[in-house]
Parts: sequence; structure tokens; C-alpha cells
Amino acid sequence: MHLSDLQSWQQIMLSNQPEGKKITLGYSENPAAGVSVSKYKKISFACDAGMGSSALGASAFKKRLKDHDIKDIEVKHYRIEDVPKDSDAVVIQV
Repeated sequence: MHLSDLQSWQQIMLSNQPEGKKITLGYSENPAAGVSVSKYKKISFACDAGMGSSALGASAFKKRLKDHDIKDIEVKHYRIEDVPKDSDAVVIQV
């Protein structure tokens, strides 16, 4: 990979960051327009060791749920090999 390729990717990543931060559960302005969360009871965040990106992601997501007063969803982080089979959703970073 050339330095110019790396710089191009860095610019793309930086330009996408504000876009990703705008993503919400859809509850901020109109709760009726949000996604139905009733089918989600267990959301698992997973990464290689279970202590890096998954821990950060789970923590940020828990805060988002708390901000929207959603209390009945279990959110935990795991090593990818230890993700429970009864998870309703699994979040990974690629």
C-alpha cells in the first residue's frame, strides 16, 4: 500500500465519522417512527478478546439505551468465541 492510499483511506474514515454519530435508535424526535425494540432482549457486542472494541461499543450502546429510557434489553460484550447462542443481535466491527 502506498502512502497516498493510506491518506485516502484516512480521509474517507474521517469524513464518515460524523455520519456514524448521527445514527440513533430513531427515538429522538418521533418515538413512533423509531424501530421496534421489543423483539430485542439480548444484544451481544463481540471482538477478538472481548475487552476492546466490544467493551467500548457495549458501553456506548448502553448509554444510548439509557438516554432513551429503554431498560429491558441486556447488552454485554464477549470474545467472539463466547457469544451466547440466544443473542437476538450480535454487533461486530469489521
